[in-house]
Amino acid sequence: MLPAVLCAVCCLLCAVCCVLYTVCCVLCCALRVVSSYLQELSACVPDGVCAMLQLPLLGPKRVMRLWKEAATLCCAVLCCALCCDVLCCAVLCCAVL
Repeated sequence: MLPAVLCAVCCLLCAVCCVLYTVCCVLCCALRVVSSYLQELSACVPDGVCAMLQLPLLGPKRVMRLWKEAATLCCAVLCCALCCDVLCCAVLCCAVL
């Protein structure tokens, strides 16, 4: 009786391992697809946009608007505005565009 129970338990564990292996393979494929998509997406976004996201007063929505509507890709312009305390005016002017 004991060997039959052990055999059944081993078969059950083997089935569980097969299911887990299948799940891992599916997750690995999904990760490759997402990684590929993120690489394509990051190639479309200029470096200046990522740098502008690091500025504390600019959120993702405003940065996207500056990028798309005002064609402001240079973080240096915004950093100069920060140093001159005119960032609020510069951002408001760009937001109106």
